[in-house]
Amino acid sequence: MERQCQEPHCLQLIPSHLFQSHQDEHLAERLAAEEFENQRQTHDADEALARALYHAGNVPSSSTMEADSDYQLALAVNREIRAEEEEVSFRLVQVCPGVSRSA
Repeated sequence: MERQCQEPHCLQLIPSHLFQSHQDEHLAERLAAEEFENQRQTHDADEALARALYHAGNVPSSSTMEADSDYQLALAVNREIRAEEEEVSFRLVQVCPGVSRSA
């Protein structure tokens, strides 16, 4: 017996015994896409922060050393926040217990 995949971009007919595995593939694709988007957003945020700190460092009243120090501190804090967000994100992903795959 076959089941039709409910993913709008797929809609394939999948044998019942392979259906869960097929759905898991779609889940993995979505998670990979989300991770890619998160990395892109992180990269964009880091670039924006670097630009803002660079421009702040070009103000005559602040020294280059202070701007570099602020930049390094901001990057460290940003990395720390991103690491915490990543940990929380991975904790939210759960695997259903009791689901076994047999071919």
